[in-house]
Amino acid sequence: MKRPIKYRFFATLPFTIPYLSILSLNFHFPPTSGFRVSRFHSQEEEKRKREELERIVEENNKKIEEAQRKLAEERLAMVEQQRKMEEDRQRMQREHEKRMRDEQYLILGKKNARPKLSFSLSKQ
Repeated sequence: MKRPIKYRFFATLPFTIPYLSILSLNFHFPPTSGFRVSRFHSQEEEKRKREELERIVEENNKKIEEAQRKLAEERLAMVEQQRKMEEDRQRMQREHEKRMRDEQYLILGKKNARPKLSFSLSKQ
């Protein structure tokens, strides 16, 4: 014999209360779900959660600082490399200009660039 269902929600379902109790055996519900055991327990839990979050934030900040430090080192290395390249380029430019100037002096015969020719009629 079936029992009459007292709850309005269950009245719409096609099965009875004992069937629902069999289904509920498959689920695990912790004994404290849905309510607090004590105020002290919740404060301790909140403190633990807060400490855990602070630790996570601190770890994230360390990771961010490490990433920023690495990025700064990479930028510094890049700037140093660019400086060396620029110095090399300027040195090569100065050497090229000096060669061109020396060639011009040689062609024009200025600043004793061309050795003087000396002829002698004496026999040796």
